[in-house]
Amino acid sequence: MFLSVSDGLGVGVVTNGQLLRGQHNAGGEFGHIPLALEGPRCACGAQGCWEAHVSNLATVSRYLAASSTSSAPDGHSRARWPP
Repeated sequence: MFLSVSDGLGVGVVTNGQLLRGQHNAGGEFGHIPLALEGPRCACGAQGCWEAHVSNLATVSRYLAASSTSSAPDGHSRARWPP
């Protein structure tokens, strides 16, 4: 199994030396398996997919949300990015 985390979540599965393609070439479409039914909305329209939790876009979104609500050591709010 090969797992790639970037803007999405990609998976390749090799069995007996052959790439598992599955129906409609979606054999490794691991990123859209629900992890938490009450989780964040995914780009595919579903809710709680692995991709919505672990992709680079999801990680950056959580970081930006956290940094916009936290304070700097001097007590001032941090500037939001993007403005």
